[in-house]
This record gives sequence, structure tokens and C-alpha cells, in this order.
Amino acid sequence: MIVVKVTYSVHDDYVHTNKKMIESFLKDFRKLDGTQFLYTILQGGESNTFVHIS
Repeated sequence: MIVVKVTYSVHDDYVHTNKKMIESFLKDFRKLDGTQFLYTILQGGESNTFVHIS
């Protein structure tokens, strides 16, 4: 099993755009074989921090 965790912060004025891009990515990701991949995205306590875990 391979686990990847990415944490990053964006400028406050970019949070909405980042969320839209994440939704677009997830739409495509859901087309993959769900038994082979897991993907979770969390938004940190600070609204501009995101954590992606795969």
C-alpha cells in the first residue's frame, strides 16, 4: 500500500477557487475503480489549509 499526504495553504482570496478545482478533480476521480483508490480531502481549522490523503 502506498499512502500520500499533501498539506498546503492558499491565500484567503483563492479558497473558493481551490474548492472548485478540488470538486472538478473529484468528479474525474470518481470514474476510477473505487476498489483500487481511496482519496480524502480535509480542510483544516484555518479555512485556507487543505490536506489531501490518498
